Amino acid sequence: MHSVPALRRYNPIGAVHGGYTAILLDSAMGLAVHTMCPQGSGYTTLEFKVSFIKAMTETTGIVRTEGRRLSFGRRAAPRGTHRRFARAPAGARHHDLPGVRAAQG
Repeated sequence: MHSVPALRRYNPIGAVHGGYTAILLDSAMGLAVHTMCPQGSGYTTLEFKVSFIKAMTETTGIVRTEGRRLSFGRRAAPRGTHRRFARAPAGARHHDLPGVRAAQG
């Protein structure tokens, strides 16, 4: 996933708001977990922690965000995303979606 931070993402202290970073990291985690979900199932984020390493500004340029699935299961699907500007280990739980029959496999 790629994004370019802009002035409209700034916080009052003159850097890109941490929520922008969190959105990128959470989206990458979700995409990584979603690729492993059987048809008719989904996932729920259990926890999310961001460790900011370096501030992003409008001059940062293109930011590439990657999510890597470390494990997958019905109890928890933890993953880590390690990037230049932030790190966000998180956990998610795979579950059936309400009203959708899971695929037989």
